[in-house]
Amino acid sequence: MVKLFVGGFPLDINEMDLAKLIAPHGTISTIKMIRDRATKKLKGYAFVEMATQTDAEQVIEALHNAELKDRVLTVKIVEETEQTSAPARRPFQGGRPGQQRSSSSYGRPDSNYGRSDSSYGRSDSNYDPNKKKRPRRSL
Repeated sequence: MVKLFVGGFPLDINEMDLAKLIAPHGTISTIKMIRDRATKKLKGYAFVEMATQTDAEQVIEALHNAELKDRVLTVKIVEETEQTSAPARRPFQGGRPGQQRSSSSYGRPDSNYGRSDSSYGRSDSNYDPNKKKRPRRSL
């Protein structure tokens, strides 16, 4: 299958209208019209998968730079890039984007965030896991 980018069509067109426009020039496998996530309105472009390379070339020859309701269509083949996996993400290290980090021990897991023991501020002799906690005050 060959994927085509079809752009510049009027925003009041629907999938069936686009299919009727392309179908005389080749066999369509799928049509994906792109919409704005928030408003659900068309963005004016779509991706169309054609059954064969020759079908795709015929659509490009017939419809590229053609006018449709005072708009000029753009039709071209989408170069598929190999998608193996999502890029590796770095772990969050605090701060704002672009902010330089200081050389303190903040954010380093082996440093207990600057504390000398692993109890995080409570000594084992005063800690009672069965003691009821005070309810938080609401603001």
